[in-house]
Amino acid sequence: MMTPQVITPQQMQQILQQQVLSPQQLQVLLQQQQALMLQQQQLQEFYKKQQEQLQLQLLQQQHAGKQPKEQQQVATQQLAFQQQLLQMQQLQQQHLLSLQRQGLLTIQPGQ
Repeated sequence: MMTPQVITPQQMQQILQQQVLSPQQLQVLLQQQQALMLQQQQLQEFYKKQQEQLQLQLLQQQHAGKQPKEQQQVATQQLAFQQQLLQMQQLQQQHLLSLQRQGLLTIQPGQ
């Protein structure tokens, strides 16, 4: 199995200026997109697990009568995870929109 190539921003600019992609260039772009989507899915799963663990900790602390300061700390961690997930989702959406605008990706309704 071949390792996927990586396209530098300069190469990407050259490719886009060509207006025509070779099959190899298109394959590399699609591989990068697939890798990005897989990474996003893994991050979402990771943050979901982290959020579940933090919620469980918060519930346990509430039942154990822990101090509000500790509850605030858990809530702050939870918020930070949610913000990171949102940032990753926004970056992926920007990337997908960029590919779509360049005509390199077609997104069907319901995907």
